[in-house]
Amino acid sequence: MAFTLQQLNLLCQYSYGVNRADVLTTPGKHDFNVPQAGSFWIAESQYDHDSGFEGMIATPIHSDGQLDYAHIVVVFAGFNFKDDAYHDTCSIFNILYPSRRQPVRQVIQAERLVQLASNLSRDHGYDTSTILLTGHSLGGCLALICALRNNATAKTFCALDPWPLLTATEATNIRSAIESEQLVDYRLSKDLLTNPVNRLLSGETNRSAKVIWCGQGNKPPYHWLGDFTFDASGHLLTQKHDPTPPRKSHWYPIDWQRLHSKLLVISKRMRAPFARIKALISIASR
Repeated sequence: MAFTLQQLNLLCQYSYGVNRADVLTTPGKHDFNVPQAGSFWIAESQYDHDSGFEGMIATPIHSDGQLDYAHIVVVFAGFNFKDDAYHDTCSIFNILYPSRRQPVRQVIQAERLVQLASNLSRDHGYDTSTILLTGHSLGGCLALICALRNNATAKTFCALDPWPLLTATEATNIRSAIESEQLVDYRLSKDLLTNPVNRLLSGETNRSAKVIWCGQGNKPPYHWLGDFTFDASGHLLTQKHDPTPPRKSHWYPIDWQRLHSKLLVISKRMRAPFARIKALISIASR
């Protein structure tokens, strides 16, 4: 039995504690901290101090106690303000200003974790296409790009757009992946982080995933996993469309596509200075 969206949301919340070795992220059996949500098994959890990457592999547990390897989930943590803001900030800047010669390290580590999950699935006689990837914010970005590259399904929450990291071939193929609902992002309409940042990254709010709107959120910045609402069965409460689309100013309407094109030009000029700043920070922190 596959995880519900509520369980995926909870796993994303737990993933932010991988670097602290929180109990719910350590290998073994755990109970969800929501009544009647059941149990789950953590097969692997990984944290990289140098990049800030946090991820884990989870499987559902049947009522008879057997592990359900047919529905393996790979979970990626997002921007960790509390524990490792520096490295996650560097990763976000690398997405804003990508370099083909220096791939984003968190993406490389995410793909390695997906490979481990694929091996685990094959070892138990299942096809790797049954693996599901999930994540929140930056973690959602990792889930989307890894799903596209590994022919897996991604269900994310408030994901950053991986568009600048895609190759020309991937950018061409992503439309069919979205239409088949291989890449889905559950979004809050008043999100003050994902919605504007994605327009800067790709010129649109939904260029790399099918967006399903799930209300407005409870409090600024309307970006947190706890802002999503679920019914008693664990189903996510959604809406048919964005109830509060971005309003254009009557005085100075923003052309997001043109702004995105200009940012691409600026990003090429920023790569060398940003690399020097990172080197200086690294030396000063020793």
